[in-house]
Amino acid sequence: MVAGEVKNLANQTGKATEQISSQIASVQDETRKAVAAIKGISQVIDQVREISSGIASAVEQQSAATQEIARNLRSAVSLTRFGLPKDDKQ
Repeated sequence: MVAGEVKNLANQTGKATEQISSQIASVQDETRKAVAAIKGISQVIDQVREISSGIASAVEQQSAATQEIARNLRSAVSLTRFGLPKDDKQ
């Protein structure tokens, strides 16, 4: 009777070990998938960062150009209102 119980416990232990091994394999597989997904997200974030940097640079350049246009426009308006200085008149 004892030998039968030991054999039964050994079988149960073997099945439990197989189930645990299967669960560990599933967790490892899902972990690999999660790591791959995180790498993909990280790459997208890097691309967004590069694009954002390019946009910020373009906005800065556009702002500088707009300010230069505004300065030139103010100068043109000033010249139109008050005329050219005597030294610049031809």
